[in-house]
Amino acid sequence: MKPKRFFSLFALAPLALLAGCGGTVALSFSPNWYAKTTSENLTGTYEHLVYDVTFKSNGGDYAVEYDTGTYETTLTDDPTFSLNGKTYAAYHLHTELSLTGRYFYKNEAEEAFEDSMISDVWFLSAGASLQPLKSEKYVHSTVPAVEPTTENLTRTFDYTYTVAYSEDRSSAEYTMDIAAPEENKGKTQDTIELETDGTFLDNEEIAFALRGIDYTSSTPITFNTIDPQTNRCLSVSGSSPSAEQETVSFSINGETINETIPTAHIELSYNTSNPGPTRTFVYAAKTSDSENRFRNVLISFESPIIQSLGTLTYTLKEATFNDK
Repeated sequence: MKPKRFFSLFALAPLALLAGCGGTVALSFSPNWYAKTTSENLTGTYEHLVYDVTFKSNGGDYAVEYDTGTYETTLTDDPTFSLNGKTYAAYHLHTELSLTGRYFYKNEAEEAFEDSMISDVWFLSAGASLQPLKSEKYVHSTVPAVEPTTENLTRTFDYTYTVAYSEDRSSAEYTMDIAAPEENKGKTQDTIELETDGTFLDNEEIAFALRGIDYTSSTPITFNTIDPQTNRCLSVSGSSPSAEQETVSFSINGETINETIPTAHIELSYNTSNPGPTRTFVYAAKTSDSENRFRNVLISFESPIIQSLGTLTYTLKEATFNDK
């Protein structure tokens, strides 16, 4: 039995089973995470983003509530990343999610929890289609018991999931190492065959990668990824970005921003008969190639949690950019 996927894929929430990996139209990426997007030089890359994570409950006999959590991302460059005997100049994206809260059952029982997720992913430049090299993710996740009772509300999972890609991106080696619960404990390793046509993104880079597409394009978004629950290559698609105006309030390098800015809303769903809820991501839209003030930063997104107990909302509060 594989662990329940409470933190997973680009939405950090459980997803429905997707269709198999198939050929997709290749996406074109630009380094919109820089102030000047006309050229890409990875050397000296640095960005740190901090999000508040809030929760809206759907109620019911079995319910959960969260305190305000924190989600942080750090983007740097790794000029000497080594994999399979070869060295690459790569991006390194590190993320940390921390959540605390309580599960309730029929107003008769309560159980507190502290959950966390830490991920690292290394991938190539926008000019190389952000091709993933390797990702690692550690998850400590508290989920509902199979049959909740007042004496038994939850289960806790601890696991590490690692994916390393072949140089030609035709396959990936994965390792799932489960430390808890005891009945699932152990390590699984295998090879996943991948579709080499179109765009492929690792789960841990998807939300970042969407900053690199052209928000004025009418081309639908399509790409492939790996589902860590089923270890299958899967396809994801969405409509072209929609232009909106969004009132934002966050700080950039310590200076508070309170203004209405152009944004792009991107909705993604799954190529399957049971796609689950559509995910919406809100990004700052680029206004100039030569002076991209907000760097196509991810402003907010929503994430339904396991068993439809409610929705987590991630809202940008602090951005630290260097002068690139």
